[in-house]
Amino acid sequence: MKGRTAGPLADVPDTPQNTPVSTSLHSLTDKDVFSFASALEEKLQVFVGVNSGYIKSLPPPVQRRIRCLKQIHTQYEDIVKQYEAEKAALEAKYNGLYNPLWTKRSKVIAGTYEPTDAECDGPATEEDPAAAPEPAQETTKEEPPTEEAAESPIDAAPTSMVGIPDFWLTTMSSYPPLSQRLSDEDRECLKSLVDIKTIVVPDEPESFGLEFHFAPNDYFTNTVLSKTFHIITRAGDQLSHAESTKVEWKEGKNLTVETVTVTKKGRKGRKPKTITKEQPKESFFKLFKDIEESAEEIEDEDELEGLQDMFEEQLYLGRFIAKQMVPNAIRWFTGEAMEDDSDDEDDEDDSDYSEEESDDD
Repeated sequence: MKGRTAGPLADVPDTPQNTPVSTSLHSLTDKDVFSFASALEEKLQVFVGVNSGYIKSLPPPVQRRIRCLKQIHTQYEDIVKQYEAEKAALEAKYNGLYNPLWTKRSKVIAGTYEPTDAECDGPATEEDPAAAPEPAQETTKEEPPTEEAAESPIDAAPTSMVGIPDFWLTTMSSYPPLSQRLSDEDRECLKSLVDIKTIVVPDEPESFGLEFHFAPNDYFTNTVLSKTFHIITRAGDQLSHAESTKVEWKEGKNLTVETVTVTKKGRKGRKPKTITKEQPKESFFKLFKDIEESAEEIEDEDELEGLQDMFEEQLYLGRFIAKQMVPNAIRWFTGEAMEDDSDDEDDEDDSDYSEEESDDD
């Protein structure tokens, strides 16, 4: 083995256990990882059942203790399986309790259900002044309304406005990392978004899906766009694959591409040629792009890295929408959730400042 220094390990043969891998798997695309793993598996077949001999060289009492550690690890794995089974059952139980709430929320937003006064009343707080009753006003002689006041859209709104318009667009716009990915056309399209649902993936505790429900709109014919993320690690950081609905764009309405005009120089005295072509552009709806399918058609390494970055961005946004935005939608709609995030950051800054002062003392 090249580069090995002299010492006690100089004569130890190379094995999968002591041979370093210089390539960082975290920087590889799914396609690269699959190719690398296949090649590595083929190479390592010769080592099946073979080790460096270190374990067998240890004294019998030490080997006996090692067997004990293996038994301990087996017991640990059994407990993990039990934990995951109970966790899945508990999540299923509480999802059953959440779902009726989300169904009712959806009806209120759409205007198909008008809540009773009892369902709207709550303890008044400084953050929610709308919940507090208006203070009594002194009786005075009423002035006739001015022409402007009579035509005010604010006065007309309570009787003409159905449900809560643009609820999900406003909710998504409250989170800066998501809002900055929304183009003006995206926002216009998302006005027709009527609900977002989180979907549980059977037998995959860390996996999750999202369903975006739309009213008829000018951009695509789908009524539901879905995205499912299949996670294969307990920590939830390694993505196996993702599945997306194909967006059925109406003619000329694809928000993920733009048409540009390019002028090519003519050859041998010919006139320049003007052509139009489509090129990708930033859009929230790239969330539904099938990246794995695109990777199969790309050979350029830089483009593959770009797809990997897009894959990771999709997972980040998808997880945030599923775990934070959907269950806390009203707090994102009102902006309270963003204020909570700011308060948490201020607390962390204060904590860091206090630690620095303590160090100085």
